[in-house]
Amino acid sequence: MIVEFTRAHIRMTFEEKTVTVGGEGLLPGFDSPDFVIYSNTITHFDAPDFTPIDAPTRARILDELARLLIARNTRFKIE
Repeated sequence: MIVEFTRAHIRMTFEEKTVTVGGEGLLPGFDSPDFVIYSNTITHFDAPDFTPIDAPTRARILDELARLLIARNTRFKIE
């Protein structure tokens, strides 16, 4: 579930933990995505856990985030 969506990040819950995914909101139109996701910002879960995130977990987080954004009709790009 997405719990916060700003111009600079998306905060979401994943497997009962919270993770902040950095990115950049773009102006609508101009054939650009609504939000660019910076996958390299997914390094650890948020407080109070702070558990590091490995590559397979990062991929699952990105899959879940993509599913949630598609459900919201949000155009995005993952970098």
